[in-house]
Amino acid sequence: MRVILYCRVSSDEQADGTSLDFQERVLREYCEKNKHEVIACCREDFSAKHHDFRRPQMQWLREYCKKHTREVDMILFLRWDRFSRNTEFAHVFKRIFMDEMGILFNSIENPIDFDSTEWSTLFNLYAGIAQTENAKISRRTRDGIRETLLKGKCANKAPRGYKNVRTSKHVTHVEIDPYHGPKVKAIFHEIAKAIETPNYIRKKFAKSGYNVPEASFFDMLRNPFYMGMIKIPKYKDEPEYLIKGIHEPLVEEETFNKVQMLLDRKKQRPPRLARKPHPDLFLRKFLICPVCGKPLTSSNSRGNGGLYAYYNCSADGKHFRIRADKANNLFAITFWA
Repeated sequence: MRVILYCRVSSDEQADGTSLDFQERVLREYCEKNKHEVIACCREDFSAKHHDFRRPQMQWLREYCKKHTREVDMILFLRWDRFSRNTEFAHVFKRIFMDEMGILFNSIENPIDFDSTEWSTLFNLYAGIAQTENAKISRRTRDGIRETLLKGKCANKAPRGYKNVRTSKHVTHVEIDPYHGPKVKAIFHEIAKAIETPNYIRKKFAKSGYNVPEASFFDMLRNPFYMGMIKIPKYKDEPEYLIKGIHEPLVEEETFNKVQMLLDRKKQRPPRLARKPHPDLFLRKFLICPVCGKPLTSSNSRGNGGLYAYYNCSADGKHFRIRADKANNLFAITFWA
């Protein structure tokens, strides 16, 4: 049979070891023993957390089998969890490769006889075990990250302006980056002045050689890590909250809060004063057009005797127009009558 081998690891740490080499060696020995012809070997070191089809080698395998359906008889892998850790996608793979293309796929450690009546039970069992194990790993990872955060430590890559420093194989901490740190601090202080908009400041720093993408820029401004705090995400019934981190703050708490207030547009601004009314046009806000009902505005016209003020319709000047002094006099006569 003409066979394609599929080897996969789910992390860079496994890829650096012998896991891929071990899988390929065992698979090739199996093919040699059973007189199978190996057409190609896919070595996958990409982790697709939510979608198996995002794996580059899986995409290549699918496209290759589409174009060479008659040249491939089987896809072999070591264990079912190496092929898929999701029951739903395992069934999708069966439909694509076996039902549509007629290409078998199987594990050499836990082979399934798809001609038997019990194949669906075993198939769901192996795929379900792999998915359960994957869920356990994910939960342990989340719990480990949360435990690290509760200690006031950075659990992931250090934010811009900081750098990860490894003191031993399993111990790391973050320090202020000597190059990026002062730049980020200067950005916060410039925005806190409330003289220029945050995006204008971002572009200004970009012109000087320190370019931060817009989305990352505003995420950075919202990150409480810069004022020395660690965000503990919502977990089950516990709400999200902040705790004091063990790292050195890059900006002062007052500066950080000023930036948040500006981003939320909650900065108190002095009340806007109305324009001082013109002594000859004091009725401008109180008169309306007798034709369309729009408020009257004002304009000046130059005549033989000098400059004259007029009230006219704000929608269409042809609706209504009257000399300002005449309208003022009529108002005064009517008011005092």
